[in-house]
Amino acid sequence: MSKYRVLRRRPEREAGPSVEMTFAEIDHVVGGLPASARHYPAWWSNEREGTHVQAHAWMDAGWRVENVSFTGEKVRFTKSLLAP
Repeated sequence: MSKYRVLRRRPEREAGPSVEMTFAEIDHVVGGLPASARHYPAWWSNEREGTHVQAHAWMDAGWRVENVSFTGEKVRFTKSLLAP
């Protein structure tokens, strides 16, 4: 099982259309973000195909990354219009 599977829990608990999490929160939940998550937009891509297991976690929960702020170290997830 991917360590990123736990990332889906927080957004699943949210009743609203979006949730914002800091890199520190995500780092704590998954047990350590890789350096690439803090520097490369591709790490946060919403891709179903491919090897980004972290994207599978949030997309399987019905969320998409809407925005990533590398200077603010936070990410905003929004509910996907597509079924998980």
